[in-house]
Amino acid sequence: MEPRSDIFAVQNNWQLWGNNFVVAIITLLILISNSLGRKRKNLKIESEIYFKSLFNEFPEGILIYNQENEVIFLNNEIRNLFNLHQLDLNIFHKTSILDVLPSGWIEQIEILKNSKLHKVQNKLLNNFRLRVPHRKNTYIELHQSNVFFDGKPANLLTLHDVSQKEELEQHFQYSALHDSLTNLPNRQLLNDRLVQSQAENFRNKTYGALLFIDIDNFKSVNDTYGHNQGDLVIQNIAKRLSDGVREVDTVARFSGDEFIVILHELGSDEKECAEKALKISNKLLTIVSKEMFINERRHIINVSIGISIYSNSTKTSETIMLDYVD
Repeated sequence: MEPRSDIFAVQNNWQLWGNNFVVAIITLLILISNSLGRKRKNLKIESEIYFKSLFNEFPEGILIYNQENEVIFLNNEIRNLFNLHQLDLNIFHKTSILDVLPSGWIEQIEILKNSKLHKVQNKLLNNFRLRVPHRKNTYIELHQSNVFFDGKPANLLTLHDVSQKEELEQHFQYSALHDSLTNLPNRQLLNDRLVQSQAENFRNKTYGALLFIDIDNFKSVNDTYGHNQGDLVIQNIAKRLSDGVREVDTVARFSGDEFIVILHELGSDEKECAEKALKISNKLLTIVSKEMFINERRHIINVSIGISIYSNSTKTSETIMLDYVD
């Protein structure tokens, strides 16, 4: 059966409802536009005008291009997103999709078009979340579906701004892996980093070191000055420890008054690595023990540091930590 010669006809529309509500709404509005257009004279011209007026102010980005990658239609949301206010689409000036979208996006769109996840023609395929290069912290969820425009096969792209959703997800992900008081990695992220370090040791035949740091008599700080003051002391110590090691190393909060430091890849000789770890430990002892003034109160905090050298041991990362804790 030949496709309709309307300005825009979409096949398998009911499939869109189940996959993406926004695209389904767009599809329904397009079909209404087509239906109204068929009742008018000068069908193609008036229907196209109605179509453009309907979708130019639509809050979702809408872009349609043909099989030759020539842009047929884009709405104002697309123009605003990619600074295309001066772009003039007409029969005398053909614009390629390559000149509209960021270069890195084209590859993702092709993956969507060629996806084998859905074998039914014109079914809404998977989607990608992409970052807009020239806009900081702007993320777009992109959907692709196959359509007919003016009776010819074309591609419909719908772009939905998910920046707030992305920010929220990143926040939750960060919170799940970091200590809320110090923003240091928590035990879960510490374990992941130690697994990575063991893998690096295996590949490069090197050793690393684990420093277990315990604040001496920290309970007395809480009992004497209160937990709020104790929290400030913990934050201060966390910063001092982070400033005292390399960027490649990991400082994590293990428990209330305990920290663990992973010294990654100290070298290939175990004895030399132990000496380096001892030197770094002494440095941290000096840094942490310097007096600190918090809310006009003077504190001198001492810590105890234990050192454990590890390599590409078959022990799990948790076992390595627990062996030392015990």
